Amino acid sequence: MRKRNFIHTRGELLEKGREIISSSAENKYIFRAVMVNLLLSGKISAAELSRLSEVPERTLRTWVRIADEEGFGRLRALKQTGRPERLTEQQKAEIKEALMSPPGSSGLRARDGPSLSEYIAEKYGLAYGVRQCQRLIRTLGF
Repeated sequence: MRKRNFIHTRGELLEKGREIISSSAENKYIFRAVMVNLLLSGKISAAELSRLSEVPERTLRTWVRIADEEGFGRLRALKQTGRPERLTEQQKAEIKEALMSPPGSSGLRARDGPSLSEYIAEKYGLAYGVRQCQRLIRTLGF
């Protein structure tokens, strides 16, 4: 049997494969379903599949349990919402109005991060960092 001469290193190919798997929720779902099917086939143990796929054995067993109890559809990645915003839409609209009015007339010294940070702390009692305020200014269209 001839030995394969790779154009790319195995590590490069492995990394590209991992990127593809994690690139979308659908790819993650397909990967999970394939892992569960491999375990259900009985031709490979959870320990061996874990070693080969670098997915923890406990995770593989959890995916099998979920597929059994709740169906394969539940293996789809749930939307990760992240940290909830502290400012309401109304407060953001008020901040936008303050940013549109001339500096000084609305309580803002200037249209910058430090001024907005102070403004939010005084008006809403929330501690926003300068960088966070700069992102907010950009998000509001300035």
